[in-house]
Amino acid sequence: MKRIFGIFLFFIFLRYGSCMVISSGNVSILPINGVYKMEYILKNNDNYSTHLDKLNYVIAKKTDEKFIFLDFSPKKSKEMKIFNARAFIDDKIVKSEIVEGKKSILRIDVNRTLAPNESIKISIFLHTMPVVSKGVLFNDIYVDAGLPPFRMQDITFRVLFPKNTTITYVLPAPEQVIRGEYYTFMWNREFINPGELLTFHFETSKLPFPLLPFEGKYIFWTTALVFLLAIVLRMKLSIRVHIKYPEYVKRGVPSTIYIVLRSRKKVKCKVNVKIERESEIFYDSYSVTEIKKVETLTFSLPPLKAGNYSIHITVVNVDTKEIYRDVEKRYLVV
Repeated sequence: MKRIFGIFLFFIFLRYGSCMVISSGNVSILPINGVYKMEYILKNNDNYSTHLDKLNYVIAKKTDEKFIFLDFSPKKSKEMKIFNARAFIDDKIVKSEIVEGKKSILRIDVNRTLAPNESIKISIFLHTMPVVSKGVLFNDIYVDAGLPPFRMQDITFRVLFPKNTTITYVLPAPEQVIRGEYYTFMWNREFINPGELLTFHFETSKLPFPLLPFEGKYIFWTTALVFLLAIVLRMKLSIRVHIKYPEYVKRGVPSTIYIVLRSRKKVKCKVNVKIERESEIFYDSYSVTEIKKVETLTFSLPPLKAGNYSIHITVVNVDTKEIYRDVEKRYLVV
């Protein structure tokens, strides 16, 4: 009796099981505009004729975290709305409606009987509210595509962006990238099982970055942090130089230059002051001092004749020969 019952179930599966196969499908998604388009061939691989009355196509399955079929932002998945859905069979529009509930279902009136090995072309067009997870310089876009009603074979996925969009990261890595009227990313799948979910992650940027192997925001902010730490470290390790002197003096009158040196660590410096005019040197003096916290050096300049002079000041680490300051300033004698 059990054997007969098992054989009966086997024949029931052969007759009413899912013998429909989707082949030669093309899925195109424009996430920025919230446009979704799918075209595929539905073939009856059964040995019997099969009548299709209504085809329920799961567009989105709502969960606590995200949509399963089509999702542009996991954080805001509950706000996603699908509207303006249209369905075509063999390029002729058919009646369709979106049934909202725990699942968003596109119900298509097929009303066709498919003979063995007969196939029909089904096209689906959807519009959604475009939702993007926005950051300071980088945006994340998550596009989920899956949950076909039947097994799919030889499917091509295309995700299209405006041609001027800067894409810095894509996961999974695209098999083909085309720049033309649109910035297109392509994937080919030999087969997709019913209910299987494919997720595409895109990162866009306001900065002119190339397509990177890692997420650009992590590379950018890590680099920026290292750069800032290097600046802070250099400020702590280097010395600060403040120069105070009169921009002009009267001829025949001496003047004074004050150079204030500050350092967080003890360092020995050589400070050189030179006054020149037309390659002629009128004053050249230096002082070597050890800076503990703050040191003020005074250089008494001799009286000079009227004219335009330049003051050249250098501050050098005596031990490492590192130049902390090398500056040339105008010195006017009237």
